[in-house]
Amino acid sequence: MGLKIENVLADAGTMGARIQAYDWSGLPPGPPEAWPPSLRVTLSNMLHSKFPTCLAWGPELSTFYNDAYLVLRGTRPEALGRPLPQAWAEFWDAVSSLVARAFRGEATYVEDVPVGVVQRHGHPEETWWTASFSPVRQESGTVGGVLITLQETTQRVLTEHRLRFLVDLSTRLRGVAEAQDVMATAAEMLGSHLKASRVDYAEHSESGEASAVECDWTDAGIPTFVGQYHVSDFGLLIESELREGRTTRIDDVLADPLTAQEAIAAEFLHTGRRATIIAPLIRSGRVAASLSVHQAEPRRWR
Repeated sequence: MGLKIENVLADAGTMGARIQAYDWSGLPPGPPEAWPPSLRVTLSNMLHSKFPTCLAWGPELSTFYNDAYLVLRGTRPEALGRPLPQAWAEFWDAVSSLVARAFRGEATYVEDVPVGVVQRHGHPEETWWTASFSPVRQESGTVGGVLITLQETTQRVLTEHRLRFLVDLSTRLRGVAEAQDVMATAAEMLGSHLKASRVDYAEHSESGEASAVECDWTDAGIPTFVGQYHVSDFGLLIESELREGRTTRIDDVLADPLTAQEAIAAEFLHTGRRATIIAPLIRSGRVAASLSVHQAEPRRWR
């Protein structure tokens, strides 16, 4: 006796319930009761896997996926049952040849592929993945579908990018003699590396009440931040954090308690700082300088 479809979808999480509730009438691969054993077994394995997994079945490449894959979907519309070229429209050109090779019976493997921006934790994030494309054979021996198993490698890729950046920064600064040029070069390299809107370096007065930004780097989307400022412009809470030597991270000035005061949030928005990181440099017990990275839109800083 073959594996019953109700057993396949039982206790199979969110996607098992969605597959069961989905109206398959008139759509490939037809009603679940008629699905071949090879599809049922593959679905059972996929739905109970902790790896993000997607199955493209039949000539139409009808899409199935498991709960672990939902993080990749993010806020995108439901793709269940849709042809894979539609479900993966953003990067179909990059993977279509791998799917074709799997349908010819050849398994393939790609590593550290940028999948694109995923909406999670309330913010968009760029992600990288490693993936395998495996043929799924039917009872006749022909390939009926392609099983795509993914593993996120974002943290490792970002760590490698950071290490490479630090090496490049050290190498480039080694040949820069003037302090002003060092600040300008570092700001430019850091801003480009982080894809930030602006980076500035500020010198603070002996009293700690004023700061001066003599140079900065911008992506041309927002104006320069060069000028004289009162540290209190940041708000008393942020000023206190800096005096304690703590790096201040704000993902969105409209939602962070440090910028809850309307006047403080307005000041940040006016100068293009919807999100920011401020790292203080403490010398002899006082804030001598600070390095700031600004983003014109909300950003979840890693």
